[in-house]
Amino acid sequence: MTWKPDRRRVAVVYPHLPHYRYGVFLELEKRLSDILFITGGQSRDGTISVIPPGTFRREAAVRNRWLGPFLWQRGLGTVLRKFDPEVVIFLGDVSHLSTWVNAVTSRIRGRRVLFWTIGWHRPEGGIRRLIRMFFYRLSDLLLLYGTTGQRIGVDLGFPRDRTRVVYNSHSSLSDAPSAALVPELLPPPDRPTIGAVLRLTRTKQLEAIIETVAEVNRRSTLGACCLIVGEGPERERLETQAAAAGVDLYLPGAIYSVDALEEVYRRIDVTLVPVAAGLTVLQSLNAGTPVVTVADAYRQMPEFEAIIDGRTGTLTSDLDPREFAIASLFWLRQIGQYGESIANEIRALTNSRWSPTAQADAIVKAVNFAVITPGFGQVVRRHVARRR
Repeated sequence: MTWKPDRRRVAVVYPHLPHYRYGVFLELEKRLSDILFITGGQSRDGTISVIPPGTFRREAAVRNRWLGPFLWQRGLGTVLRKFDPEVVIFLGDVSHLSTWVNAVTSRIRGRRVLFWTIGWHRPEGGIRRLIRMFFYRLSDLLLLYGTTGQRIGVDLGFPRDRTRVVYNSHSSLSDAPSAALVPELLPPPDRPTIGAVLRLTRTKQLEAIIETVAEVNRRSTLGACCLIVGEGPERERLETQAAAAGVDLYLPGAIYSVDALEEVYRRIDVTLVPVAAGLTVLQSLNAGTPVVTVADAYRQMPEFEAIIDGRTGTLTSDLDPREFAIASLFWLRQIGQYGESIANEIRALTNSRWSPTAQADAIVKAVNFAVITPGFGQVVRRHVARRR
């Protein structure tokens, strides 16, 4: 499709430009001819691969200064003043102190302010609810990852007409730095494999993946193995658990590049993320690989909404390796019987909402809606004019 670029002047403010946002940023650049990406460079701890400087037509650098958990982007106000955008899209993180200040000044100057954010994971109360609500109300519009976050926010009192669900997407640069992919570190291509690509952290409850593979092998003669791609503090514990359970576990390390990830997903038949299923879901579904996880929305990330039960994966009623095993066996047998047709259907169902193209379309629509809606700066100026 040939796009006629929208000539609105838009600034996108991020602490860093993560590699997994490459696709949607590129699509936004196609649709918005006058877009500026403002970033502080590297991620805070260096664990997230970033898009190299100079990738996009217009970029501006600010200096990230971390004050404990809080971020101040030094020079952001100056960059915004010089560029003078119609619309500013901030990463809507309450801990970014410079966003608080620049959101207010931008609205006073008549700019539209959009917060691109996960939003609410679960209902909140007390001071946390008040702070988040006050912060989000600094924006003209919230761009939310999923309908669960929107519903919770509206239930807590945030205006629905100031929210837009733009979903999420995942893509990476083909030359993103990662560990070399050694074939010997992956399972044989013809061996049934259950696994995931994610950070090896305790919050993901990764021990359930190994327990599930063990249960699958107790229930069948498939001889399934486990492939978990990523790095993190749980590596040794997973190796110990797999040895005790008699599960063949493959841990090749962190991998980001497109070619290497394609090879990984040629080996993984079923992706299993017990809880907090996020971008891994989109990465897997884009590869045509079904995802199994628990159905409880409050134990999940917004991207789990991309799983259509029985069509792109399975949502289990409980965090139980036995349920995970039943679901995994179902998909292993379906894949064995129908193969590529299942992968094609999964990709088609996912790309309708959860692709860089679909997400960029939704964001541009939100930008245009915000521009034609009276903003805070306009309301103030009209009020002053009437008093005169």
